[in-house]
Order: sequence, then structure tokens, then C-alpha cells
Amino acid sequence: MQEILAEREASGMTGTWDEFLCVELNDDQSFTIYTGRREVLAEASDFYNEDTEEYEIPEEIDGQAVWGVKDDCVVSESVGDFDDATLKLANLDLEVIKAWLVETNWIEDASAADVKRALVKLKGSKRKSERIAWSLRNSLGGLAWQ
Repeated sequence: MQEILAEREASGMTGTWDEFLCVELNDDQSFTIYTGRREVLAEASDFYNEDTEEYEIPEEIDGQAVWGVKDDCVVSESVGDFDDATLKLANLDLEVIKAWLVETNWIEDASAADVKRALVKLKGSKRKSERIAWSLRNSLGGLAWQ
């Protein structure tokens, strides 16, 4: 489960892209904070129709939902961890989180308290989905084993 806390535009010699400050709750109840990006799925020019002189971007490429076009690239709807700046913690340590936010230049966009609020929200969402799954299994009665 992932929560996006902030967004910024980044650039380099080859173009621009959007970066996202992400918090993800892991299965072992640890959590990861990272700078995420949308995955480049194709070049927009691959979908240019010369007859209509328009781009015909599909809704999905290779099983991945398309968000749209950014800097002449078709990018995915999902945001993944494509950066080396990743922090994984077993426990909530606000000082370590703040230091990471400063180091990765996210401190102006989010605070350690924002990360804590996102984690509380994610844990609540996970518990809710687990209760729903449990309820569905039990409501199926004898069919639950199938």
C-alpha cells in the first residue's frame, strides 16, 4: 500500500520528469519512504497517426495503465521506486525521517509528521481491507475453502 505525499518536477540533460514523495507500508509492518517516478512505457511518437495528425495513446501498454504523456514519453499510471534514495524503517523514528527528507530535498514539501500521518492512514486502510477480506471469507461459509 502506497501513499503519495508530495510531487515535484525534476530535470536533467535528457528531459524533465515528475518525482513523488512516497510512503509504502510493507507486509512485515515496516515502511519505506522513497522518491518515486512514473515508468516510461513508450515514446509518444510511436502512437502518432499521420493521417489524423494526432496522437492515439492507448489506455494500456504491456498490461500497465497509461497516465499520459510527459516530455514526449508515454508514462504509467503507477508510481514506482526508481531512485537510490530509499529509506526503510521498522519503527517510526521522526529524527531519521527528517534527516532523510533534508538529504533528499523533500523537507520543503513534507515533514516527518506528514510521513507519520500517512503511515497511520495506510495502517488503517490495511486493517480495513483485512477485515473486509475476513468478513467475505466468513460470509461464504462452506465455499470459503475453494
